Amino acid sequence: MSYDFNIQPPAIKTATLVALVARLTRHDMLDSMFNNTFLLTYKSFTTARELFVFLVRRFQIQPPDGMAQDEFEKWRDRKQKLIRFRVVNILKSWVDNFWMEDQSHETMSLLRDIYYFARDTVKVIGVSGANSLMILLEQRIRRNDETKVKRLILNSSQSWPAPILPRSMKIITFLDVNITEYARQLTLMEFNLLSKINTKELLSNNWNKAAVKDGLEPARNIKAFLLHDSQLSDWIIGLTLYQTTAKKKGAVIKHFVGIANKCRQLNNYSAVASIVFALGAPKIVVLNETWKLVSNDTIRILQELRGLMSFYKGYSQQYQDALHLANPPCIPCLRVHLTELARTEAAAPVIIDKSAQINFAQLQKTAEIIRDIQQYQNISYSLQPVPELQEYILVNLQAASDAGEPEPKNLEAELLSSPAGKSGRETPSYFG
Repeated sequence: MSYDFNIQPPAIKTATLVALVARLTRHDMLDSMFNNTFLLTYKSFTTARELFVFLVRRFQIQPPDGMAQDEFEKWRDRKQKLIRFRVVNILKSWVDNFWMEDQSHETMSLLRDIYYFARDTVKVIGVSGANSLMILLEQRIRRNDETKVKRLILNSSQSWPAPILPRSMKIITFLDVNITEYARQLTLMEFNLLSKINTKELLSNNWNKAAVKDGLEPARNIKAFLLHDSQLSDWIIGLTLYQTTAKKKGAVIKHFVGIANKCRQLNNYSAVASIVFALGAPKIVVLNETWKLVSNDTIRILQELRGLMSFYKGYSQQYQDALHLANPPCIPCLRVHLTELARTEAAAPVIIDKSAQINFAQLQKTAEIIRDIQQYQNISYSLQPVPELQEYILVNLQAASDAGEPEPKNLEAELLSSPAGKSGRETPSYFG
């Protein structure tokens, strides 16, 4: 095990799996952050079966040869018993909070083996925690699913603000829906997608991997979130270009800027980014006649939002400051955090081939990013869903994605009638 002594206290740089498991179950100290990082990232460097085998070996630790009886008793009481207790606690934490295995026969077999170990070894020896471990395993075997994100509901339903509904719920048109209610429903839809993302999906760049042989996506919930993100941008572009006059296009742009601003107030930075990105698309930027009709106040708000969501090499100080100051609940711009994860994992291999050392320093950075994402999954929004509005949004998102970007109405006329630099008001330069 090697350490980085430039950090105080010194941090682990690399270690073998044996050394990491020993650290995980030390008798003389409890390092909660280390344990969390290990269990949060174990899928990156080992398998569940191998981890269980190493924990059993650690539980079965034997005294050094030639130890006198009185020394053995001290060693047993001060080291062996505590290590065994730590092993049981790690197993409980793993099964209850960090389980990332699929619903295969191999997983069921492993769960049963852990159960038999708890029943026939841990309980027989008399190590504390055997019964509670067995209960957790029974629960896990019965449902045999991945650990669900535990969310804290912020307030009771009585505190929900009343929805602002359009005049007609039978025939809904875009401009008839209040911008605040659009922001609320988009936020609820996106939080639902965010809350489904599990830890395993955030490891090993899984969201960029193709489906495996059985057709299962390695990061289906992340991909669903990113698909929604792309569809929202497609809808904004498509709906704007579909309008037949510059005035109508301007009205749509104003409405979307208002929605983005309301999303910012709800700490929904994902939707803000999608809207800002869409309104900066080339086919929207060149609508000179349309932009001449957009009010200065709308332009100012859009400039502020673009400043918030402008990233240089994946980093924005304004965005980071906003996240730091935001009172939860909050929806981050997931693409930013995924980019950060990908860069961290690309910096160096997790397992150093020649030495079989695990790059734990890198895993600590990965775990920190994952914990940041998870904190936003833990507190949900106290907003009332409006199924009709969510269905309207969903249908339009899917339709825009299926259709692709339409050709803008009267684009040629707009370009010919108001070339940039010759009109009374130029195309906004902040789209850059």
